[in-house]
Amino acid sequence: MDIIFVRSGYVHRHDGSARYLGVDGYHRSTTASPVYYDGSAGLPGYYLHFNASGVNPSDGPGNRWYGFPIRCLAY
Repeated sequence: MDIIFVRSGYVHRHDGSARYLGVDGYHRSTTASPVYYDGSAGLPGYYLHFNASGVNPSDGPGNRWYGFPIRCLAY
């Protein structure tokens, strides 16, 4: 079975706009963290981030309120 990741961008929380469609792909991880990447307290999450330049399999931890897809597409 092939796994296909789509560069679907994300939905911004402030204005509901779709951003980086066809440019960046983001997929949510189930892994949470007690602190953000800058050390401040919270409950951020990790995510897979990829684009034409490369893949970051554990980007973050960052805000979990962006509208990322929750799973990859498979066929």
